[in-house]
Amino acid sequence: MFIGGGDTRAYHRIYTAPAVKAAIREMYAAGVPFGRVSAGALVSTESCTVWGSKVTTERNEYRLRAGSAADPAADGDAPLALGRGLGLLQDCIVETHSAERGGFPRLVQAMEVTGSTHGLGIDEGICLESRDGTAVAVHGQGRAYCLKRSGPLRFELVVREPGDGFTLAKRFFCRVLDAASANGTAVWLYGGYALDAYAGRRRREHQDVDSIARFGEWPAIEHACPCPPRYPQPLPVQGD
Repeated sequence: MFIGGGDTRAYHRIYTAPAVKAAIREMYAAGVPFGRVSAGALVSTESCTVWGSKVTTERNEYRLRAGSAADPAADGDAPLALGRGLGLLQDCIVETHSAERGGFPRLVQAMEVTGSTHGLGIDEGICLESRDGTAVAVHGQGRAYCLKRSGPLRFELVVREPGDGFTLAKRFFCRVLDAASANGTAVWLYGGYALDAYAGRRRREHQDVDSIARFGEWPAIEHACPCPPRYPQPLPVQGD
């Protein structure tokens, strides 16, 4: 499979249509190689940038990407639009033409709005290869700019060059909660996660790695999301 560059709005409309998206995900899960560039790379993630670069809030207005005659969305007049992508990369946002079009601020904004943990700014000469959605190898010429979000407007940046490798690992509790949701299992949340849930905030906004999740049906969760060594078994639930 291959998705090239073009109008991201049209690509998002076509490739995330339920039947098309399901077919792509089925082939991807079966091991069919899937290449994508530019707009095709943008729509391949769980959440994605669809168009535009202008952000307006109650207190501020700013533009997130350098202008380009070849990219009408970058001229500053089009509001930033985000959407749900193919989901082939989870908890991650991609920004292509990174150095060439100055998309770093737009990547930061997209991560902030969606609550995504990882962001990848990719230069035009760079190719990222992943065989399992987590381990990534860097090829080509240029650089990849790897962001990790640790809280509201708090990011860690690592610059990767050809020959480097890195991992897009989900935080354990995020993976557990995703698995619980997929299995329809009730989950009890304690600490910061419970406060986030009560306040209606996205769960990935909370970065307390010591929060505890307890489960009513652990085998279903364990099958979908194996427990790491430091958590060999679920903690017993006392009372209610």
